[in-house]
Amino acid sequence: MNFYLPDFTRHLNLNLYIIQLLREHPEYFYDYINIGAIYGAFGGSIWNGGRVIPGIVSKPKVKETIEQINNLNIPIRFTYTNHLLTEEDLHDKYCNMTLDIANNGMNEIIVNSLILENYLREKYPNFKYILSTTRCERNIEKINEATKNYDLVVLDYRDNKNLSFLMNIEDKQKIEILINAYCNPDCPRRKEHYDTLARIQLNYGENIPEQDRKFDNCPTYGRNIYDILHFPTVLSNEEIQNTYSSMNFSNFKIEGRTISTVD
Repeated sequence: MNFYLPDFTRHLNLNLYIIQLLREHPEYFYDYINIGAIYGAFGGSIWNGGRVIPGIVSKPKVKETIEQINNLNIPIRFTYTNHLLTEEDLHDKYCNMTLDIANNGMNEIIVNSLILENYLREKYPNFKYILSTTRCERNIEKINEATKNYDLVVLDYRDNKNLSFLMNIEDKQKIEILINAYCNPDCPRRKEHYDTLARIQLNYGENIPEQDRKFDNCPTYGRNIYDILHFPTVLSNEEIQNTYSSMNFSNFKIEGRTISTVD
């Protein structure tokens, strides 16, 4: 089974260590573990979505990071899911630079905005394209259609335990399940939060308007893995091995780009 890890900037050293440990000591891990990709975005990427990643990364460091992961035969996956982009934003030199460097036929892009996706598919056809969970798509017909057009479709985590819904997915090998969402199930402010994060990322480096500071105290930011284990949307190892594997699901995403860690 493929697991997709956060993040190739803030958690780079941690992920490199996990990869090394898995290869040198596979007995420390469950037999079914395979690292499918490491996802994220370089700081200051206005195309980034889902979480705000601050700062700017130099071109040499971008190249070094991509090579470090790709040389281990693992793709990096860009979270270019900002859904508020305009045509003007498509020509952002920094974001295009990151993809120019990663354009080796090995890497992947998570998308949401059709404006950006159409641009990327034309300019960067060598990448795999993945439909983001931030699309919040829960219509089974649309999901089945999306599996024909994307390399993977990341489900809305609210349907993680909806087994009758999952059984009606036609191509389960094209589905990725977010196994440990830190947000409350059925949070009524989820879309509003995505909108806020998208605006902040677009305007990063400038003063953040007061209207976009209303999520500064969101409890999600202070949670760790133990705080969310009681959520009904979180999947256990046993469920992954027994229920989801038997249903032919094999792609699982681990959330945690903005969770603190010590390198």
